[in-house]
Amino acid sequence: MVLLAACGTNQSSSSAAGGSSCDSSKGSLVIGLIAPLSGGLSAIGLGMKNSADLAIRQANDKCAVPGYRLVFQPDDDQGTPQVAAQAATELASDPNIAAVVGTYNSSTAQSVAPILEQQNIVEVSSGNTDPALTMGPQAATAPKRQFPTYFRLATTDLLQGPFGAQYLVQKAGKKRIA
Repeated sequence: MVLLAACGTNQSSSSAAGGSSCDSSKGSLVIGLIAPLSGGLSAIGLGMKNSADLAIRQANDKCAVPGYRLVFQPDDDQGTPQVAAQAATELASDPNIAAVVGTYNSSTAQSVAPILEQQNIVEVSSGNTDPALTMGPQAATAPKRQFPTYFRLATTDLLQGPFGAQYLVQKAGKKRIA
């Protein structure tokens, strides 16, 4: 709360890297993260958290968003759709939320994407592979984008499986695959 209050003032902040002053007169913008920060996938979630935190600190050091200071708010979804939905609901209620990084699991994204989309909040995932997230429930036969604010960095399962099989047979020379 102290960090958010400090970032919400109409004062300029000083960058430790270059000593330059950044205009934060318009307040703060929150970048949320929803990822598995505990449990079996925590290594991936913590990597996502550390990467986003670094990018936000670098953006603030460069005064990348004129008039605003970026504030990072990571949330642990525990790899569970219900917990992820609760985190998305909390983030979506913040009037300063600008975007959400995550989720990692496709199942958590299925519960988060509609919540964020209702509030027109962009979500960018580095790990979701379920084709339905970007191409709807009939992705293979009648693709239709269902969440206009959802974006992914990874390809879908419609491409990953066939590509892997093609590689194993054609490049690795495998004849028996289980």
